[in-house]
Amino acid sequence: MLATPYDADGEIVETDVRALVRWVLDQGAHGLSAVGEASEAPRLTREERFELARVVFDEAAGRVPVIVGVSAPNARESAILAEHAASLGAAAVFLQPTPGASYDETLAGFRRVADACGVPLMLQDLYAPLPVATIARLVADEPRVRYVKEEVQLPTVATVKMSEIRAAAGDGVHLLGGRGGQALLSELRRGAVASMPACIGVRGLSETFDAWAAGDEQAARNAFARVAPVLLLRAQFSHQIGKAYLHHLGIFSTTGIREPAGQPLDAIDLDELLRAVDRAAGATG
Repeated sequence: MLATPYDADGEIVETDVRALVRWVLDQGAHGLSAVGEASEAPRLTREERFELARVVFDEAAGRVPVIVGVSAPNARESAILAEHAASLGAAAVFLQPTPGASYDETLAGFRRVADACGVPLMLQDLYAPLPVATIARLVADEPRVRYVKEEVQLPTVATVKMSEIRAAAGDGVHLLGGRGGQALLSELRRGAVASMPACIGVRGLSETFDAWAAGDEQAARNAFARVAPVLLLRAQFSHQIGKAYLHHLGIFSTTGIREPAGQPLDAIDLDELLRAVDRAAGATG
């Protein structure tokens, strides 16, 4: 999931977006997800979301699949965003249900988005989580919902819910993990086909996934052990630590976050992050 860089005036820095796309691909990512929660999508205007997606597709240049987040306060807006994403070549779009909507409203909303874009949909089970039975019903009633990204917040355990979804919905839906890749091994053991983490620990997570896919469980576990301290620190600060890290690498020219920015990252925690990253890199040679 690509972060969004802002200059001192709060405007998106296109050159930094392009640099991030190049770097993530160089780190071994198998695809890109743009304009999602980790991109601060709720803080962007419709026009900014359009432009951010356009820049990502332009820089990716067809090298990997790109999916686009289209969550919005209502289905009409999500449909507009999804139609635009499809026009750029999105492999899929992902969205959360509208909070407080009935099942019939949720189904109608997903159908409206699917009709608008003509590409597969991914349900993001995050801030407006659905019960397992409702997810199974939704993917059965609307087959264009092909994917579920399970990252429900505590006290529900996302990995356990992933297994429950598999049992209830069967093999017709593809499962993905999230939450920064912190539970990647557990997700893979439960049948996840991919993970959509943020921009920290990309190489280590890619190495973990590749080794698992190749059938080398021990190599996967070794790769994950190297990157796990980085993921733990990222979980504490979210946007702040990711942007500080990207700025340290010279990929982002700024560390700006749109308000509410939350707790800032201080020098000690940044140093701990960089030490963890260096240890992970050194262990891979």
